[in-house]
Amino acid sequence: MKILITAAILLMVAMAVYAAYLWIKVYRRQQGIKRAWEARRAKIAESVNLIAMAMEQGQCNLSEGVLRLKPLAEVLAIDFAAYPAMGELYEMVAEMPVLDARKQLKRNERMKLDLIRESGEARLEQQILAEAGQLRAAVARWLPES
Repeated sequence: MKILITAAILLMVAMAVYAAYLWIKVYRRQQGIKRAWEARRAKIAESVNLIAMAMEQGQCNLSEGVLRLKPLAEVLAIDFAAYPAMGELYEMVAEMPVLDARKQLKRNERMKLDLIRESGEARLEQQILAEAGQLRAAVARWLPES
């Protein structure tokens, strides 16, 4: 009888040790996933900061900037609706053809699309530049310390 009790106790201790081992393994994996997500978020925040800064400095076309910023902001769970001018320009240019599809258009069609895009950029420029600064401030918390 004592042998059975001793065996049962040893079995329970072994199971507890194994459970603790598995718990530690899961905890470490969760920490690794968390660190990977934080690194990814920091890299995306750097990209957002760089694009927004380039827009502010006139090094990046506003339409191209908003086309690049919206998906990045979504990954960071930033509500793009908080940036209405950027959102308006994005909606204006999102469906416009690019690269080979643009080359396939007739010259007058390309000119018409360019006019729509450029007039939208000119009309929204000051608001977009202000929003670019706000967006940079919003992602600053995720930027790595330098």
